[in-house]
Amino acid sequence: MCRLLESISLRDGVLENLEYHLERIKLSRAAFGYSGDFDFYPIRELAQLHSMGWYKVRFEYKEQIERLACSPYVIKPIRSLKIVHADHLDYAFKQADRSKINKLFSQRGQADDILICQNGLITDTSYCNVAFLNSEVWVTPKVPLLAGTKRKKLLAHGILFEEDIDLEKLTTFTKVAFINAFLDLNAVDLIVAIEDA
Repeated sequence: MCRLLESISLRDGVLENLEYHLERIKLSRAAFGYSGDFDFYPIRELAQLHSMGWYKVRFEYKEQIERLACSPYVIKPIRSLKIVHADHLDYAFKQADRSKINKLFSQRGQADDILICQNGLITDTSYCNVAFLNSEVWVTPKVPLLAGTKRKKLLAHGILFEEDIDLEKLTTFTKVAFINAFLDLNAVDLIVAIEDA
């Protein structure tokens, strides 16, 4: 069976957005038939050892954690995107095997990242959910490749709104934000060059 993956932001000893990560772990384990209580103690212990600084806690798991790593987190700026089409890609659960996404990422050419399009609709980049500024409202694709934890939190708080975004609508936006466990909505808020394949 596949190994699942989770990455959590650890900032100054605090595991950020933890309730949403725990919910995703629970749902993912159930979907893949993994049962029993999940031992989160190794993550909490790791957090206590890193009380200062910003870290990426990355772990792979099935029934329980099988691989665990912690490394300093550095934001990688994204200034350009290349649209790639992947109608049949399925990544509804965060998995350790990212080979299909990596193959798409290799098609980026000179761009910093890819913007994945499925059946004519925008989904995500290779590592982030996306949001676009529509007048004064931030919108995100209604059907992302992976429903991220930070995306879910922003939707729950009414900061972000879902809508179908096709390639034509994409041209009406001037700003994009990249969202993941480490990036808040306005953390990377800039105009980017978007190139269709």
